[in-house]
Amino acid sequence: MSSHSSKSNESDLKSIKSLLKQLAKDFQSFSYRQLDNEVQIKELKMTKEKGESSQKSKKICSHASSSQNYDSFWGRKS
Repeated sequence: MSSHSSKSNESDLKSIKSLLKQLAKDFQSFSYRQLDNEVQIKELKMTKEKGESSQKSKKICSHASSSQNYDSFWGRKS
């Protein structure tokens, strides 16, 4: 009976080692995807900030341009 128990323990040990290897692979894959997602989020935030900054610049330029047009329409000098 002890030989049966020993074989069972060896089988259990092999199963546990196999599960641990698979878990390690899955964890590495998860970690890589998480890092990749964080990089993508940072890139999207930077793109969004650049877009917002560009829109603000355009609004400021547009406002300044329309102010100049208004003044020139009424014969005023800016």
